[in-house]
Amino acid sequence: MQPERCERVERFPDHMVRGSLKYVSYKGRKVVARDLRTIYQAPTLEAAEEGLAPFEAG
Repeated sequence: MQPERCERVERFPDHMVRGSLKYVSYKGRKVVARDLRTIYQAPTLEAAEEGLAPFEAG
């Protein structure tokens, strides 16, 4: 198998959000999904980093 074929690239924000939600309890999924979408759909890197602040705060 070729290494470049083994790499999994998720292109759409919804796929990335869904992949991240498997680590979140059912009760918290709506809130976390909303916050993750703002990060994954951010127009700039700076905007995405600002969206990470609530996750880092805990």
